[in-house]
Amino acid sequence: MSKQLTTRWYISAWIVSAIAWLALLATTHNHQDGTSPAFYLVLGAGAILMLLFLQLIGLGIVGMVAYALAGPEDSTTVVTRPPMAT
Repeated sequence: MSKQLTTRWYISAWIVSAIAWLALLATTHNHQDGTSPAFYLVLGAGAILMLLFLQLIGLGIVGMVAYALAGPEDSTTVVTRPPMAT
């Protein structure tokens, strides 16, 4: 898989995640469904923990940025082996 494609998919995943968060907040902001404020506190704390703990230790953002900047370049070289003589 090419570096450009991998980077685009990663960025797309973050965009989809942000849209999902906005949709969640837009549909539950008025507490009519009985959701307590503690739910949002736990939800926000989980998101921050995920971002800080998992992403910044190299499992996400840092690793992806390093790969995008210094990863191996895409190669189009194809090597084929000649058929074996019988």
